[in-house]
Amino acid sequence: MKGIIGVENNGVAIVVMHIPERKKPVLAVRINGNENYPVATFTSEGRADWFLTMMQDFFGQKLQ
Repeated sequence: MKGIIGVENNGVAIVVMHIPERKKPVLAVRINGNENYPVATFTSEGRADWFLTMMQDFFGQKLQ
C-alpha cells in the first residue's frame, strides 16, 4: 500500500496511510484535506489492504 487511500463524505475522510514515525499503516480520520488524526495501527500491510476492501464494500465507493 502506498499513499493515502480511503473513503470520504461531507469533507471527512476515513483513510489508511503511512506516517513517518510508524512502521505499519495507520487508520486515521482526515479533516479539511490535510489534518490527519491517527486512531489505530494495523498489524500488517495485508490487514490494511483487507480493511480497505471492506470499507469499499460497506460504503459502496471506489477507494481514492
